[in-house]
Amino acid sequence: MLSNANVLLKQSWEIYKKRFWTLLVIVIVPLFVPSLLVSILFPLKMKSGHFGVESLSSLGLGLLMIIFLLTLISAILHLWSHVALIYAIKDREENTGIKESFRQGWNKIASFFWVYLLSDFIIIGGLFLFFVPGLIFLVWFIFAPFALIVENKKGFSALLASKEYVRGNWLSVFWRFLIIMVLMWVIFWVISSVVGFIGIGNVSRIKLYAGYILFTPFSIIYLLLIYENLKKIKTTGSISQKPD
Repeated sequence: MLSNANVLLKQSWEIYKKRFWTLLVIVIVPLFVPSLLVSILFPLKMKSGHFGVESLSSLGLGLLMIIFLLTLISAILHLWSHVALIYAIKDREENTGIKESFRQGWNKIASFFWVYLLSDFIIIGGLFLFFVPGLIFLVWFIFAPFALIVENKKGFSALLASKEYVRGNWLSVFWRFLIIMVLMWVIFWVISSVVGFIGIGNVSRIKLYAGYILFTPFSIIYLLLIYENLKKIKTTGSISQKPD
């Protein structure tokens, strides 16, 4: 039987606390590096009481190329960071560090992107078909990235492995997924309320960044634990724990 949500949340919290600083640095990298590059390439200076970017109008095609490259770098860094997070969590017992997580993650970026592209294409297509098929596909394929990283299953093989793990447990997985989504909403609401009360900066941007930094590692831990539970159920037939 799949571990209940309470057990999964407690286990996730323990891992989150133990690996917090490693996971924090990994998740911050794709946010920090593009901002650093922008500050280097486009130095800001105060003009007439507000910040302006020097010589933007004179850059023309060069500016468009730089923006494209920065967008591409940012996308690659987000993919790389996501894979590195999975490695850091998967290898938690070995206390795999930041450098090693990124090193291992680099070798899986292309495969990781392909798995996400396939699953997103199928899920979005299903959402256009009266929504319900998309929801079914979402739960089926949610563990495909873990099948890639843990079992080295690529492309459709990762999607089919995820579907096989979910088979017979669709509702159980759905409710546990719904719980983490509600928790995410609560966390974003709390951050928004605190930032709004203090009255600092752009509330929406701070809420987005803070929520992403704090919640992304926790949600990956939670989903990976469900994946490990399902994998164990399929290989051994059961997991010793309390029922829902």
